[in-house]
Amino acid sequence: MGAGVYPRSQAVFTFLFLLAASGIYVGTRPPAGGSGTGSSGSGTGSTPTPVDTTLSSAALLAMGTAEIAALTTAQIRALTTSQVAALTTLQATALTPRQIAALATLQLAALETADLAALSTAAIAALETGQAARLSTAQIRALSSRQILALEAQDLAALTSTQIASLKTQQVQALNNAQLAALGTASMAALTTTSIVALSSQQFAALSAAQLGAWGTRQIAAIETRDITALSAAQFAGLSSAQVAALPSQQIAALAANGVLPPALLAGIAALPTSVIAAFGSLQITALTPTQLASLTSAQTGALSTRNIALLTPMQVGALTPVQIAGLKPALAGMLSPPQVAALDAPDVAALSTAALVALGPQAFRAMPPTPLAA
Repeated sequence: MGAGVYPRSQAVFTFLFLLAASGIYVGTRPPAGGSGTGSSGSGTGSTPTPVDTTLSSAALLAMGTAEIAALTTAQIRALTTSQVAALTTLQATALTPRQIAALATLQLAALETADLAALSTAAIAALETGQAARLSTAQIRALSSRQILALEAQDLAALTSTQIASLKTQQVQALNNAQLAALGTASMAALTTTSIVALSSQQFAALSAAQLGAWGTRQIAAIETRDITALSAAQFAGLSSAQVAALPSQQIAALAANGVLPPALLAGIAALPTSVIAAFGSLQITALTPTQLASLTSAQTGALSTRNIALLTPMQVGALTPVQIAGLKPALAGMLSPPQVAALDAPDVAALSTAALVALGPQAFRAMPPTPLAA
C-alpha cells in the first residue's frame, strides 16, 4: 500500500471521529451529562433548557395521576400559573409533598380552592412558611379541619391577621395546643368572637396570659362560662381592668365559685354586682385585703354569705366601715365570733342595728367594747 493511501474502513472511522469532535452526532444523541458539548450535556455546565422541563398545557391536562406524581420538581417549577390553575382536582390529589414545596408563591396562589382542598395532609404539611403566609383567605377557608391540623406550628404562626380572621369555626376547633401556643398576640386579636365561642375548654387552658391579654373587650365577653372556668389564675394575670370590666356577671360568678379571680377584678371589687360577691368562695374571702374589704358597698357587704362572714379574720373585720357594719343583716351579725367583734371600734359597734345586736351570741356580745354602750 502506497504512502497517503488508507483503507476505506479507516477513512470512515476518521470521518466519524471528526464529526464527533465537532459536536455533531449521527444517530442517537448521547445521554444528558455525557461527554458532548451540547446544551443538555455537562461539558458546558449549562442548566437544562426549557425543552427539558416545559410541558404543553395539552400534555399536562392529558396526564393521569401517576404521571402527575412522577413530574420532577424542575418540571413543577416550570409550570405557568395558568397551567397550575387548569389542573383538575383529581390531578391535584396526586401532587406529592416535594412537588407542593417546590411551587412558587404565585403558582400556589393560582391553585384553585377545590384543588387545594384535595391535597393530602402530607402535602399541606410540606408547605413552607412563606407559602402558607401567601395563601388567600378563600384558600385558607377551603382547607379541611384535617388539613388545618396538618399545618406546622410555625406555618400557622406566619399567617396574617386577615388569614386568621378568615378561619371557620370548624378550623379553629381543629387547632391543637402547639398550634394555639404558636399564635402571636396579633393573631389572637384577629380571632372573631364566633371563633372564640368555638374554642373548647381544653384549648382555652392552653392559652397564655399574653394571648388572653391581646383580646378586646368584646372578645373577652364572648368567652363562655364553661370555658372561663378552665382558666387558671396565671392566665388571668394578663387581663387589664378594662377586660375584667367586660366580663359578664355570670362569668365572674363562675370564676369566684371556681376559686379563681383575676387581680384586676379584685382591684375593682367595688364595681362587682352583689350576685358575684355572694358567690365568693373561701379562697376569695381570705385573699381580700383590708383595703379591698373597706371598698365594698353596704349592699355588697350585706350580700356576703354567713360562711364568708365567719371566715373573715379580726383584721379584716376591723377594716369594715360603720356604713358596711350597718348593712349587716342579723343572720350575718350572728356569725361574728368574739375575736371578730373585739376588732370593731366604737363607731362600728354604734352602727350595729338593734336586730344585729340581738343576733350576737352571748360571748360575742360580751366581747364588744363597752364605750359605745356607755355613750
